[in-house]
Amino acid sequence: MKKIFFSYSERSKDALQLLIADLKEMSDYELWIDRKLTGGQQWWNEILRNIRECDVFLFAMSPESLESEACSREYTYASQLGKSILPVMVADVDTLNLLPKELKMVQYIDYRAADKHAFMRLVTALDSLPKSGPLPELLPVEPEVPVSYIDELFSVIRSSDPMSFDQQASILVKLKEKLHSESERQDAIKLLEKLRERDDLYSKIGNQVTDILASEPRKNVRKNSDGSGKKAVPSVHESSSGYQVNRSAQDASREISGVKNPDAEKVIKKKNRVVLFAALAIIVVLAGALYNYFSPGVDEEWPVAASDDFSALPCRWACGSASSNFAMAQATQVNGQYRADVSFSQPNWFLFPSPYAQSGDFYLEADVQIVSRTSQDASVGLFFRGNGNSYYVLRIGDSGKYALCYNQNGVFRDLITWTQIPNFDPFRMNRIGVLAEGTTISVFIDGRKSGEVQDSSSLAGAMGFEVAAWNPMQVSVAFDNVVLTQKPLQGS
Repeated sequence: MKKIFFSYSERSKDALQLLIADLKEMSDYELWIDRKLTGGQQWWNEILRNIRECDVFLFAMSPESLESEACSREYTYASQLGKSILPVMVADVDTLNLLPKELKMVQYIDYRAADKHAFMRLVTALDSLPKSGPLPELLPVEPEVPVSYIDELFSVIRSSDPMSFDQQASILVKLKEKLHSESERQDAIKLLEKLRERDDLYSKIGNQVTDILASEPRKNVRKNSDGSGKKAVPSVHESSSGYQVNRSAQDASREISGVKNPDAEKVIKKKNRVVLFAALAIIVVLAGALYNYFSPGVDEEWPVAASDDFSALPCRWACGSASSNFAMAQATQVNGQYRADVSFSQPNWFLFPSPYAQSGDFYLEADVQIVSRTSQDASVGLFFRGNGNSYYVLRIGDSGKYALCYNQNGVFRDLITWTQIPNFDPFRMNRIGVLAEGTTISVFIDGRKSGEVQDSSSLAGAMGFEVAAWNPMQVSVAFDNVVLTQKPLQGS
């Protein structure tokens, strides 16, 4: 009897029921699912042991499982062990052209209909899979216990390390996304409460967190006997007890302070309020000064003009196919990201314009990542103040360097030459930003100011994303969490 290791995401369990039921009907196969295990190292060790012992690694493919760090580590480990891997699609997936190499090596089975035809395809695929060979003499390094996305955010939020404005804004955007997930909603609310407790929280972030939490249903409202959610009225005992405690506290305060006259007590309370308001005023001034010192330099009054976390459909950015003389591109919105796949026939660049209005003074930031490329010397970045065939661009290269250039009719002029970024990985999401105010252009990478130049070649124009390559190649990139703040026009 062959053993099947079943890899799946708990968040897509509703789409798995028919597949699991059909697999259990197959008498020639033993199905192993980790439902009875709990989290932690022992749980993960058991998972890895069963992957080593399985004959077939079946991956239930869905948007949720493709995002799952645990699933990624499972099928990567299975591939390293030489196991036969069978992807089975159980829900609509829009990223088939961007599947990891471990899942691209074999043909997947479409099980979305879960009918008899799908069942026959599944049986045929399982019977025709090559037999998994013996384990390698030198086993691959075991992957570490996967930490959930929520756990990672919790570790960052509770850390005593200072957080930049960009870091706080990025965490806020991610938690807002989690509020749309029923399974992660309550965790996201708790993390928002923890974020609000940070001493270094910027006022803009704090105000948004407060607004979000204020819109959430109160959790401490006692239900009445009729099951309604109205606030319960305290009992007579609770009311009298509370009154007696408050009165005793007031009497004790008067005895200690020597105050016997209620009018005199009012004067003291008034003075206390004056002192309190003065202290609050000082705190506000200090907070403003700290914000101006630590923030990327964006004026507190600059409003957010546009933002996109790519979680809502339809996408505001252009999706579909496009081409130029030396490049063909495909843009899609999948799994809460804006993805771009570009095939370059020779060194060239390709622009993905934003839906935002042309702007002069602004601060534009986004998460960017090079997902894959078939050759070296590729970059991804933000272009801005574009007019016709001319624009500025902040580029992040696959070598871990950045540059700021001005392109005028196809001729690039370096404003900041390629500069190494310490401890930088272009193949993960990185927060990059550009502050343009008049002739001053400042560059920010992962919350830190990395460079500043003066240039007056263009003072306003369009903005968006750029993908470039200096060799013929295919490049896949991802963009997320775009935020644009703009300086108000004079007189507005």
